Amino acid sequence: MRLVGAASSRPQILWSESEGEADVTPRFDQIDDEEETRGVWLECFVLRSAIGWPYNFFLPDYEEVFVRREVVRAWNVIKRSINNWTPADICTDIRQSYVVVGTAGIGKSLAVGSFLLHEPLHYDAVRVPVVAYFVEGSVCLFHKTGEMAGTAVKYKNTSEGLWAIKELERANVGGYYIFDVTKDHRVVAGLPRRRWGGIVLTTPDARNYEGWKKQRNVFNIFVNGYDAREMKAFFAWQERDLLRGSQGSREGRAELEERWQRMKDRICVVGPLPRYVFDEDHYSGRCAAIDWALSNTSDICWEHCARLLFGKAEWGEDRIADKLIKVLRVVRDASVVVRPNAGNGEDAESCMNFPVSVEVKKNIAEAGANGEL
Repeated sequence: MRLVGAASSRPQILWSESEGEADVTPRFDQIDDEEETRGVWLECFVLRSAIGWPYNFFLPDYEEVFVRREVVRAWNVIKRSINNWTPADICTDIRQSYVVVGTAGIGKSLAVGSFLLHEPLHYDAVRVPVVAYFVEGSVCLFHKTGEMAGTAVKYKNTSEGLWAIKELERANVGGYYIFDVTKDHRVVAGLPRRRWGGIVLTTPDARNYEGWKKQRNVFNIFVNGYDAREMKAFFAWQERDLLRGSQGSREGRAELEERWQRMKDRICVVGPLPRYVFDEDHYSGRCAAIDWALSNTSDICWEHCARLLFGKAEWGEDRIADKLIKVLRVVRDASVVVRPNAGNGEDAESCMNFPVSVEVKKNIAEAGANGEL
């Protein structure tokens, strides 16, 4: 296993943006090809913070973040936009903002959100002097310049944090905000458009952000879920002590293989979603939720799922689709090159919906064969 980085600072070796290593969009015909590989070695990039991350309110149990190519790709898209910013004190344009969309359970909040916080914090302080992170109704404001340089202020509610950001904007201080959408906290109105750029982390339900999106210049970034090798790399990192101790041990290797096979079986049932695969309780709960969704789905719900799969319906706040369907950024034609920083035209990022797992795909196919779909 090649360890790309495991430190609080940016590693010297990372996937190359110029060579396209961190900007790969699968073709439509490769989606189910789980044997597709990128070489012999597994890759593992782990970002560690001794004080934790805002997503978990800086709990010490969550110091490490597993970062994938898709996460680095999202930052590369955003970084290209920030590179073109004019100084905040003379900025009159509406700054580019992004909606980062992905299936629930792939690590948008912990992995994507944490990395997209880390990178602006280490970016040029002249361009990004302040970074704000909204999560679960609270706001963390990280100051990089001025009298408060090197300090972070936590506001217990969104309105207080929003007021602080507006005060900075009135003082011609720009920055970047990250808003992690949760069930009870959708994007708030009133976030600045000039001098501040922003990222919204969300599931595909457009109602989480449509009001905010109408007020500004917004592009989509679709974050794909884990592929088979990334799941294996995640597993290897979690089991690194056993992996290290199993060198030369037939029993240790057999135990590792048995554990990995158990994880592979789970992936077939719930999909390549770390939240539900690597935690016993979450896995059991997800299995029950999928069984419920499959057995209690009415004709109307089946029709909605079918329309989603064929791109004829929008995601909504239902209790069925998010258990059975995943969203993926794909290229239908091998000759098409996706431009991550394109506008809302035909070259902009797009996505498609697919069954979340092998077992769910079989169940949906059976429902279609029986005339239920």
